[in-house]
Amino acid sequence: MFADRQMKELYINVDLLRMPLRAIVKLIGSLPDLLSALSERVKSAVDGLYKSDRTKIFRVNQQASVGLTVSENGLCFPSHYVFSADELFVHVSINDNEVYLRCDNGWRLFFQSQLPLPFYAYKTPIEVRSQGYTIPLPLDVCYGLKRDHKELHFVVYAD
Repeated sequence: MFADRQMKELYINVDLLRMPLRAIVKLIGSLPDLLSALSERVKSAVDGLYKSDRTKIFRVNQQASVGLTVSENGLCFPSHYVFSADELFVHVSINDNEVYLRCDNGWRLFFQSQLPLPFYAYKTPIEVRSQGYTIPLPLDVCYGLKRDHKELHFVVYAD
């Protein structure tokens, strides 16, 4: 579980489910303090945090979205996103008008273009650049996506 550098987004990894129950209970106990430090954008994604004498229930919306900027090198994450060294690979699948990205950190990102795109399927490292992280895309796909918009809003699903 981590928050981005600007403390605007909270991400919970599937590894949380593999933790011992006592560790999860301790972590859940610290969530209210962590959430109170986060911005309104994350708080708006939280449906509710209910606290009784014995139980705490934490519900989060099922979907999120992220805006990725299209450049001639590929898709650029906003500068405040951080990936660890073992999360720097992504599976890219482009078919017809759909772009599907499966990251090693458990994220699945999906975008539907207005225009048809050429077929590609490959695994590539996420490039670390001075302005942030970039997912390399073929040049023809970059030009096709730029015709839609400069920033693309991907739906994000987390495992």
